[in-house]
Amino acid sequence: MPGDVAASAQSAATLNARITRNEEKIKLADILSNATAKLPLDKPVTKKDAEGVTGAEMRNDPNLTTHPAGVAASVATAARLNRIK
Repeated sequence: MPGDVAASAQSAATLNARITRNEEKIKLADILSNATAKLPLDKPVTKKDAEGVTGAEMRNDPNLTTHPAGVAASVATAARLNRIK
């Protein structure tokens, strides 16, 4: 969906790659401000969501890894729990 949080984050990442001065880059806080209003209410996390978060976490890690207690692990756990329900 154009205008959603993911699209905003991708756009910021693309723009930030072209900016050399850190103080001019778009910050995560800028993207997540008012995120609650942009996200669907009570949407259960799915396996597809978990895979997307895992890919994003790996792309943004210099060693291309995820962290055991990171966001990807939390989202994957939520997706597993939702599948069991």
